Amino acid sequence: MGYFGTIGSIALILDVCLVLLSLWISRVAIRGIGGLIGSAINYMALGIVILGFAHMLATLVHIYFHDFDAIYGGLFHRGVVLIGFLFLGFGFKKIDNVSKQMRTGGV
Repeated sequence: MGYFGTIGSIALILDVCLVLLSLWISRVAIRGIGGLIGSAINYMALGIVILGFAHMLATLVHIYFHDFDAIYGGLFHRGVVLIGFLFLGFGFKKIDNVSKQMRTGGV
């Protein structure tokens, strides 16, 4: 199934919304939370932005590189999503480390 006509336009509009929302969420998180967990929030925000862009990339690859998408599209999309989740996981791990330090008094 190809993204042509109205469906393609709707897909791109939704993708742009996802990217804009991911950027907004990241801006709010980075601006609102700092201190000991600020760097963790930065990693998590980057993961959120990557996840937002993953769908737009998938749509654009499908539209402009249809042959590539037919063979590798799903793998490509999952690879980008994996990178986003790795950044999220790394940020959560940093928060976990700070939390453990606070519980044991090692801050």
